Amino acid sequence: CQLVGALFIIAWVAAVMGPFYLVLDYYGLFRSDALEEIVGLDLSFHGGSPNPGAPEYIKPEHLKAFNERKQEMKEKRRSMLKHVRSK
Repeated sequence: CQLVGALFIIAWVAAVMGPFYLVLDYYGLFRSDALEEIVGLDLSFHGGSPNPGAPEYIKPEHLKAFNERKQEMKEKRRSMLKHVRSK
């Protein structure tokens, strides 16, 4: 009887959370991309580092590419919002 209950709970969680995870995976929201990992998640998500001297290890070309991608993502979000609002 407990085994049936445990299997039911596993099935219930999979049925409820499965679509949620599939949507997140489809939109790529599970992981940060490789460039953000190179630059550092403190810089990419919080705009700075907790250590004042820490950004010294970031190569300028990585930082430049990160800032360009960040700008592209902002423009993409804006265009998506305009598209949604126009409907």
